[in-house]
Amino acid sequence: MSLRLAVLALRRTAPPWLALALVLVGLLAARAATSSTPAGSALARQGVWTCFLFVSTVAFVPLAASLAARFSTTEFGWVGAQPEGRARWFLASLVGALGAALGTILLAASLAEFAARDAGATLREVGLAAAPERGVLDGREPVRWSVEASAGETLRVQLLFVAIEPTAEVEWSAERGGERRSVRATLARPQALELAVPPGAGPVQLELARTSGGALALLAGERLQRLEATDSPRFASLVLAAHALLAFAALLALALGLGPWLGTRLAAALSLVLPLAAWLVGEEFAADVSPWGALVRALEVTGHGLVPAVPSWLELCAALLCGALGMALFTRGLGRERGRSA
Repeated sequence: MSLRLAVLALRRTAPPWLALALVLVGLLAARAATSSTPAGSALARQGVWTCFLFVSTVAFVPLAASLAARFSTTEFGWVGAQPEGRARWFLASLVGALGAALGTILLAASLAEFAARDAGATLREVGLAAAPERGVLDGREPVRWSVEASAGETLRVQLLFVAIEPTAEVEWSAERGGERRSVRATLARPQALELAVPPGAGPVQLELARTSGGALALLAGERLQRLEATDSPRFASLVLAAHALLAFAALLALALGLGPWLGTRLAAALSLVLPLAAWLVGEEFAADVSPWGALVRALEVTGHGLVPAVPSWLELCAALLCGALGMALFTRGLGRERGRSA
């Protein structure tokens, strides 16, 4: 019965008309975004994924909430007559709904890589390192700090540009074990700087300074990226697929759990709003803990032509916590009298 229920959940979450609509939307997005340059390919990959995720999220969440609401009201007599426990009903429903999401994820990955024609070597994110909270490059004192990084890595920092004057010359240097490496750039807009880590062991001493020009440069955020070389940017879609699967698991579990209590519309709306609460704490908190925050950040990294970091343990634990919460709500709320049908 569990397999039959999973298939039922799959059919109700992704009916044929919706599957066809997603395919058509994806084909149009891929055709419009196709590019063979590195920068254009990165934006094409980001654009196709963003389009797919937005459309499928808005479609799947109400359908998952409707599935749970129907089980709890008009179909509760049939549900209660089955021998399976409520937890198994929830798990089978979640598996079916995730099957629909997985189909969308695979389609998004395929069309994104079709649109992104460039397949040259690139960099992938392996971690983040601390950066000064208030880093202002104004030509006076340079900004100095230290990070832990391995030889062979590349550090990447994002600078904001304040156009008091047309340009600013900046220099970023790294020193370890008596060896110093540096990079210079002329800023006329927000720009990222990349710097190879010197060989050796121990902390890397970093110094960032404005050497000439009158414009101001500001450090964006409180972290910089640690990057390693990778053979192909196409790995970005594999990482995005992992982030997307965790994000959908969390969202669909909440929709299934809230459906018996609130009905389709309110359950879908609350499920879509709850992930936004992580941003109330801060953007970095959302990216570290929330599956949807991590997915949004991975899309941003992809748009810069990089391969994002794989999902973290915190992200996985958050998805499991949402699953446990959804199961608890579903099992307690199934068949609950709400005074109205879904």
